[in-house]
Amino acid sequence: MSEQSPIAWRYCGHQFKMWRQEAGVSREDVGKESNYSPDTITSFERGVRRPTARLLDIGD
Repeated sequence: MSEQSPIAWRYCGHQFKMWRQEAGVSREDVGKESNYSPDTITSFERGVRRPTARLLDIGD
């Protein structure tokens, strides 16, 4: 399995951020559901961190 490129991380993070904003969900709310801090959620959304299954499951 090949590792995702940072471009894929940024794309996924951007899509997650769009979903979150359109749904009216705050980073704090996502953090409570995923056990990540709002700063970590920001890092995912900016593509600095690789999105995790735990984070992406919140969007389902």
